[in-house]
Amino acid sequence: MCVTVGGGFLVSGLVNLILMSTDFNILAFSVPNVIFSYVVGLVLLTFGMYGRFTGNLPEDNPFRRYRHPEEDAAKENTDVSPAEGGAHGVPGPRSAREREDSTEETRG
Repeated sequence: MCVTVGGGFLVSGLVNLILMSTDFNILAFSVPNVIFSYVVGLVLLTFGMYGRFTGNLPEDNPFRRYRHPEEDAAKENTDVSPAEGGAHGVPGPRSAREREDSTEETRG
């Protein structure tokens, strides 16, 4: 949302700058209005892009999960349920193949 509104302010400042010395300047825009549009537009763009384009996003951020789906898949495979153990010297999670093999052994 901030990126869109910030871009709108930048476009508005450019249009106001173009129309300033013409008869179409019905709202009487002046240089301070254009400078204000540019400053607010750049601030909003900066805030809007910060979360999307920086590399320091937390793991639960949806932008990070969208950009790195392999990390989500790897995390799902390493999650430890209480039945599988994990901490304090107890064997950790097993791969899907190991779970299938052990299930077949108990059945057969």
